[in-house]
Amino acid sequence: MRTLHVVGYMIPFMLMLLLTRGDADLVDGEPDVGVQAVGARVVSCKGCRLTGLAEVSSFIYDDAPTYDAIEVVFVRAHNPVLQFLDAQGRVADEVALDPFSREEIRRILSTRGITTDTPRPTFVEGTYPPQGNCVAWRQTRGCRTDSNAPREFHQDAPCDEEISGDRSGYCECKDGRREYRACDHSESTCATVCTSATGEL
Repeated sequence: MRTLHVVGYMIPFMLMLLLTRGDADLVDGEPDVGVQAVGARVVSCKGCRLTGLAEVSSFIYDDAPTYDAIEVVFVRAHNPVLQFLDAQGRVADEVALDPFSREEIRRILSTRGITTDTPRPTFVEGTYPPQGNCVAWRQTRGCRTDSNAPREFHQDAPCDEEISGDRSGYCECKDGRREYRACDHSESTCATVCTSATGEL
């Protein structure tokens, strides 16, 4: 009976510890240090929930422009989030901003290696397993296929991925060819394109 009494006493005590720890995490309010990023992106609506988040709004409009490594993208009806970008410009981690104050957001950025002194990131092409004569798909922005078309490194793809017709870019082939595709092309993989002697799908 004594053992049961002790166990009965300990259960509420343990629950109290767990609840206290959870409250501490909420009070701290900041996620664990994650991947060190080369850049970041804030995605948010201009109004919607942002109108009721004065601290987040102040960060987006007043602080974010002082960071060379941060891009702000406004998307209709999108809740404010902070995306951390890897060397290829891909989203490595994402944090919802609504629970945080302006200063907390700055601290979160700092823990990931992003400060006002961090330079604007220069993204690099992704590395994927080659397949036959194919190296990878290299995506461009705005349906452009000229040599000066801005690159979207985060949308590069491996040789065996089906490239939909709404994407523009080129298949990089091992033999040095770049098989360009504007939007509205037929869907295929770069492995197929680079295998073809003519580059036809």
